[in-house]
Amino acid sequence: MISACPQCGSGVHLKSPHFLIEGTAVRVYCSSACRADATAEVPAIPEATPRLHPAGRWLAIGLGLASLSPIGGAAQSFRSAATPIAEAIVPAPPPLHIETLPVYGPNPPTETDLAQQFAASLADDRWVHPLAGPIRRMPIRSSRVFGADRPGDRPLECGSGHCGVDIGETWGEPVFAVNDGVVERVERRAKKSGGRYVRIGHRDGALVTYYFHLAAIPRRLAPGVVVETGEIIGIVGESGVEQSGPHLHFGVSVRPDPESKREVFVDPEPLVALWPLKLPMVNGVAQVSVVPGVPRGASGTRKQRPRRRASLDASGQVTPAPGN
Repeated sequence: MISACPQCGSGVHLKSPHFLIEGTAVRVYCSSACRADATAEVPAIPEATPRLHPAGRWLAIGLGLASLSPIGGAAQSFRSAATPIAEAIVPAPPPLHIETLPVYGPNPPTETDLAQQFAASLADDRWVHPLAGPIRRMPIRSSRVFGADRPGDRPLECGSGHCGVDIGETWGEPVFAVNDGVVERVERRAKKSGGRYVRIGHRDGALVTYYFHLAAIPRRLAPGVVVETGEIIGIVGESGVEQSGPHLHFGVSVRPDPESKREVFVDPEPLVALWPLKLPMVNGVAQVSVVPGVPRGASGTRKQRPRRRASLDASGQVTPAPGN
């Protein structure tokens, strides 16, 4: 069967391999050139407007969404419309952009840096054993530890007993100020209670150290005089001692309230077990030893007596009792 070529009008058999399908129509051309020319001239056929389900049609009218696909049921209509509806109501957020600001100055300190800064802040707070080395003097008997049995009324924090430690046995050896401070009291009379003694306030008077039974005290020491760590404030003696030989009674107390005269005694033995020792000079250079001692009072050998009230002198200070 022969028909006319729709492009050039010449005859063409229906079985010609040069054909073009447009929708439901089939056009047969005499040659591939005619088919190519026809394809270039024929405009694109617009898509038919889809028929919408009533529900989808109302959505398209309300939201101006003419691109909804034809659907076969109300449920599918709403599902197809869900995406454009969501995009129209809740627009996608813009991408998060975090601006990195430039950092100026040094990096923040590390834990090691902070520890070093803390240690440096304590560098000026130097403490030293009240007696020189090379041997660290500690209480040699349980009767010399803090809280050991003593006659008389004693503060309750002392276990109603000894309010310090007795160290050293050599008459005439120097006694050092254990820390920078200000002399609060000097007693040069050989009284029976504590004998000749010096009391020094440290850290603006928040902490006080006591040095009893001295044989002599430098003349320059008086209330208000500033002393430095390691400065000689007396020599070991036996003033006020009744039953034992020469020794230093060393005590420590704290003032919970700087404005009050109330003091609380603490056990100084763990402190004298750790404070550095002042050693003899070698080749003109000061030497220090930090070899620790062992507190005897930690063994629990001290004796406890019934608690009694502390006695105060006229100035509001604790009066040392015999046998310190």
